[in-house]
Amino acid sequence: MTSTTRDLITRYYDTLFTGTPQAAIAFFDEAAEYTCYAPVNVFPHLGYRKGKALLLETIEALHHQFDSMSYVPRIIVTEGNNAASMIDARLRRRADKRTIQTNLAHFTRFQNGLIIEHRLYLDSCDAVEQIVGHQLDFTKLLDPHILSALRADA
Repeated sequence: MTSTTRDLITRYYDTLFTGTPQAAIAFFDEAAEYTCYAPVNVFPHLGYRKGKALLLETIEALHHQFDSMSYVPRIIVTEGNNAASMIDARLRRRADKRTIQTNLAHFTRFQNGLIIEHRLYLDSCDAVEQIVGHQLDFTKLLDPHILSALRADA
């Protein structure tokens, strides 16, 4: 029986969030590309990765940082070998037991039943605020003229 793209992406999520890094990496092609659009100076295990060895490091870092992970799919759309999904993720940090809740958008491409491209978007500002435990005033980082122009557009 051939797995559908929807079956593959769902099994991948189930394995990533509740399985081992070794089980999750089995869903990737040897030359797979992974891109997470997040600041790598804050999330060094994210960013761009190519190849199973680097992807395994990323998945292992995720499992090392969080001792409990779960997800709820909000939408999964598939067409051919492509999947687009939005999920709500809940991650509990191992270091301080703080729970991070975030929405993730994934765009995944399969070939021969394996992931060959996986792109991830997350609200990294919200994730950082949850990690530090309070809201950050990002306006302090902006030039006053830029801030004024942004507020004028609102």
